[in-house]
Amino acid sequence: MILFLDAVGGPWDGNTPKAKPIGGSELAQIQLAEALAARGRRVNVLNQAHFSGTAPYQINGVTYGGGIDAREVKTCILARMTSLPPQISMAKTKVIVSLTDQGPHDIAPCHLVVGVSQWQVNRFATVQPGTPCKVIPPIVEAAPKRDKFGAYLYAGAAMKGLDATLDGWEEAGCPGKLRVAAGGWGEPSDTQKDRIKALNGVYVGNHAPAGLREEISEASYLLGAKTYPETFCAVAAIAETCGTVPILYSPHGPTGLDEAINAQVYYDRANWVQAIEDGKNTDERARKAAIFVKNFSADRIARLWEKIL
Repeated sequence: MILFLDAVGGPWDGNTPKAKPIGGSELAQIQLAEALAARGRRVNVLNQAHFSGTAPYQINGVTYGGGIDAREVKTCILARMTSLPPQISMAKTKVIVSLTDQGPHDIAPCHLVVGVSQWQVNRFATVQPGTPCKVIPPIVEAAPKRDKFGAYLYAGAAMKGLDATLDGWEEAGCPGKLRVAAGGWGEPSDTQKDRIKALNGVYVGNHAPAGLREEISEASYLLGAKTYPETFCAVAAIAETCGTVPILYSPHGPTGLDEAINAQVYYDRANWVQAIEDGKNTDERARKAAIFVKNFSADRIARLWEKIL
């Protein structure tokens, strides 16, 4: 059995964990768990809300909750865990740390660290030397391809970076209609909502990354406000599957994200004009999208993980 453990506190329950307002890191874990289950693996997912023991339930072949029976665990995959649960022994269980968006801070003891980009792995190795590392990209589910309308702005983390992203869109000449969504953790202020309207935009409410595929697929550009030095961005990856150009404002500059999703990501507002020109070449965007979907498919990424389990 493969056991996924995550220190995140909110329960993943309901009709499907993908419907919960979770971030890109949780979405990546769920997609990997489901892909491994689809290949015949027994997969159990527990997060902090399940650690005390909850009645198990199954979704898409993955068991959630139910506690830990270490006798059945062959491989334990940890996310954002700084210590091993007492039930798990490295002498009997292979322990893998999946970094996803995790920085090089303290992590649990493990046999192997898996990052989503070489940049992330190198950064980790400078702080935690001696632990074997491997790069495996995340699974990205393809979005449908739609007629394009303009730009879709996704601002998570309590709307941080929203003003700077709107500045960039305004400096680029506001080339098209704008739709703005929060990331499930906050709301724009009244002043920000007024500015969105002034920029030919509309605020469409709170959405989790998994619920944005159709909206992103309808946009020529995805604007993102990244105020944390992440190395994975679910919404930018979704954009790449359908020919939408991801334009990410980040005060941190490149953080391995362009490598992690194998795509051009525009960090500096000075480059947004070039990004908008790139978006006009729809044939080239479609060609790159087809390659991206193949390289980040659930089957391919699950096969890469099976080699290390």
